[in-house]
Amino acid sequence: MRDRLTAWLGLLRTRRVEVDGQTLVVPPGVQDPVLFRSGSWFSAIVAARARPGMRVLDLGCGTGVVGLACQRAGARVVAVDVEPAAVAAARENGLDDVCQGDLFGPIADQRFDLVAFNPPYLAGSIGGRGAARRALGRSLYGGPGLEVVRRFAQDLPAALAEGGQALMCWSDRAPETPAALLGPAWRIVAEERLADEVLTVWSPAQ
Repeated sequence: MRDRLTAWLGLLRTRRVEVDGQTLVVPPGVQDPVLFRSGSWFSAIVAARARPGMRVLDLGCGTGVVGLACQRAGARVVAVDVEPAAVAAARENGLDDVCQGDLFGPIADQRFDLVAFNPPYLAGSIGGRGAARRALGRSLYGGPGLEVVRRFAQDLPAALAEGGQALMCWSDRAPETPAALLGPAWRIVAEERLADEVLTVWSPAQ
């Protein structure tokens, strides 16, 4: 993955990509939902479950690709990202309610019918010079023990409304599955091979 990041120098400049007929601005340091595949794929999975009036949280929103798909489906979307560039991009791309902060921090008093999270599922961390490189590293690497994912799962129940559901995107490039990392309550609800990668969506049993 580090070699791929070095090769993809285009990630360090602003670009535009198209997802589901909408052009998205992708600033430096923010994950490209087309190049990384999981963003565009996950957005379709989540949007298929969104309903008009439903309260949806797009956590770690990046460009806002997931939240925008749900917003087009009529859901009321709140998006959160820790990176200022991602927050600005999500707003520019058309999301109405975007907050900056770490995981559930900015919306601790709110409850949602659907929580969607495309997490940094690679173990470790990546640095490098420049804010864009560091931001991109944080979007990919969740800590040596995937602490970001563990904290998400720990705080998730308090963010779900009665009958609410969580969807988390995953990849076979992660060191272990959510079931192994978080417990057997997490189960696969969608799966697809895209080129050399198998993407899955996991949800905790209700």
